[in-house]
Amino acid sequence: MKLIEQLKIFSTNIVNFAKRKPVWFWLGVATLTVLAVFTLGGRNSLADYDIESVTRRDLVSLVDVTGKVRSPGKVDLGLERGGKITRIYANVGDKVFAGRTLIITNNSDLWANYEEARASLAIEQLNLEEVRGTSVIDKDSAFTDLVNALQDSYMSTEDAIYNKIDEIFRGSDSSNSSLGIATDYGNTIDLDLSIGERLDLRYEKNRLEKALEAQRSLVSLASKDNILEMANTAETTLSNAQSFLNKLADAFDGYQTDDLDNRDKVDAQRINLFSARSLVSDALIALRNAKQDYLGEIASLVSTSNGDYLRTALLQQERVNAAQARVNAALADISRTIVKAPFSGMVTKVDTEVGEIVASNSPIISMISDAAFEIEAYIAEADISKALVGSTAKIDLDAYGSQEIFEAVLVFVDPAETVIDGVSTYRALLHFKEQDARILSGMTANIEIVTGEAKGVLSIPQRAVFDKDGKTLVKVSSAGKIIEKEVSIGLKGFDGYVEIKGGLEEGEEVVVFSRD
Repeated sequence: MKLIEQLKIFSTNIVNFAKRKPVWFWLGVATLTVLAVFTLGGRNSLADYDIESVTRRDLVSLVDVTGKVRSPGKVDLGLERGGKITRIYANVGDKVFAGRTLIITNNSDLWANYEEARASLAIEQLNLEEVRGTSVIDKDSAFTDLVNALQDSYMSTEDAIYNKIDEIFRGSDSSNSSLGIATDYGNTIDLDLSIGERLDLRYEKNRLEKALEAQRSLVSLASKDNILEMANTAETTLSNAQSFLNKLADAFDGYQTDDLDNRDKVDAQRINLFSARSLVSDALIALRNAKQDYLGEIASLVSTSNGDYLRTALLQQERVNAAQARVNAALADISRTIVKAPFSGMVTKVDTEVGEIVASNSPIISMISDAAFEIEAYIAEADISKALVGSTAKIDLDAYGSQEIFEAVLVFVDPAETVIDGVSTYRALLHFKEQDARILSGMTANIEIVTGEAKGVLSIPQRAVFDKDGKTLVKVSSAGKIIEKEVSIGLKGFDGYVEIKGGLEEGEEVVVFSRD
């Protein structure tokens, strides 16, 4: 009640003042109104945003784990991809250095995939340079190129299947000896395959021949409505042909003989087979590139406006990124067929021999380390793809605090998972780069494994990037307004910044945080 009485007295005083001095009263009201307008209505719209400029900086990506220092023990090594052993480069008792190749399995098909991926990457990079040089795109020309690529792919593949390897397949379809090489004396050299394997290869060849014949006859009916469907079907057929020829190459790799005449015959057919594989691989690359060009030109909408040009460039950059990823994946596949020494030490056991087929993750060779101490850690499944053998690491030990830094190298990652508290992890070993008397067994180690580095790249805070409608976007401040821009991102740094590969220029201002 007291507050109400005070308000009544205050309002009475205001009314009395307005009656006695009306000019001063209304002048005060006007002044307060102007101040309110300038204070509330005249606010800068950008005041609701935290803005940061696109700058160049060095980025480092890390994986953080905790481990224990221990005395080095024995490590059993195996292959991530099983297969037939083709080379053994170490014997029991050998002293080997870190990185030395110890065992290789047959991986000729993977090397072919790698070469194909490298060729595709080179072409995509050239296409990117062309897109950056011009935004004019000829859709009709791309359609014609794709039709020609379809026709050429079928002709090349038919030459490979019908002609290059024809002498390897002899006899009727139902003959048990339908896969072999004729000699000058009327005999047949049978490759080291079972009857079932021979008939399976013969069946695949017949199926390919029928598919090629049926699809080639439809190329003349190609139109812009069905060209992509035809290209996808052709790509599948060529991929099947490539797989078939790789299996045939494996059969040749397993053939061994002391008969010089037979060896010469087999080698001659090997050359034909290599030529056939090259034809199919080149045809597949050409077809894929023609299809990608056609897709890119459709996406560009035959426009030279800045917006569409930027979108075309971003699309091509993504194709380059995808091609690089395929190269990296091919190299990773090859690495899974090779056992290398993860550290310097002694070979204590070799449990395989040339020609033997081994399963993945089976221990086939053992080593002990020369190092005085090593660190054992377990890396989570989410981070294991980034932690590559050979990566450097920074270590601090709880005994000496975070100011004392030791350097180490990741030397081994167990391909078999270890489940800890319901989480899939992978055992890893790290070796200190230098011996230090302060390092003792049992110490707790805090580990930062460097998984990627980029020098002087365009970067922005990672929280400025968001996904919308399948696109990666940022909000940009331009002429006092906030607009959205599509971007292409790269390495994500441990400090919260992300690399910008396309879509932004140095000095542009992006929205890091919005208060609305």
